[in-house]
Amino acid sequence: MNLWLTPDQQGRLWFELGDYQRAARTFENPRWQGFSLYAAEDFDEAANYFSRFKDAQSLLTRANALAHQREYIPARRAYQELAKHYPDHPALKVNLPIIEQLIKDNQRLSESQASERGELNPKTDEGPKSSEGSERQSMEVEQLSADELLQDPNLTDMWLRQIQRDPSEFLSTKFYLQLEQDEKEGKEAKEEGSQ
Repeated sequence: MNLWLTPDQQGRLWFELGDYQRAARTFENPRWQGFSLYAAEDFDEAANYFSRFKDAQSLLTRANALAHQREYIPARRAYQELAKHYPDHPALKVNLPIIEQLIKDNQRLSESQASERGELNPKTDEGPKSSEGSERQSMEVEQLSADELLQDPNLTDMWLRQIQRDPSEFLSTKFYLQLEQDEKEGKEAKEEGSQ
């Protein structure tokens, strides 16, 4: 392949074929190396690659990589840096509030765990970086439907505290259910308006 394709062309081929680790090793272009590492879910290395650049795409990708590592405080700083340089970037409206909520939920979870053990939890500016390593006591849990959770803010908060280590599935499901509910309400409103 070296006779016909440059390293970056070969890297692009490996990337298109889904062999992201090999693509990262093949690319000479540092950004494409970073994108390949991000696609391979090597978020630590991807964040390192994108820390070299200050363009909007690099800042966003670095912040996302940190968030995927559950490094929420550094991710918030990275999103804030993006906001400083590119205040109108559309990803900020979605990503920054999610990170803020994850940080609050982790702090609340840490405080509740400490109070359950009878420990004092000193307040810090940064709070926990992630919720990994926190073990919960097993207890009997009442099963609730998604509609019940979405309707009651107290139940939603409780559900947020109980999500697993990777919140992406939870957030995806929650947003999908809210969208589905909004569409259902929109259809009902149209039907009532046409009658």
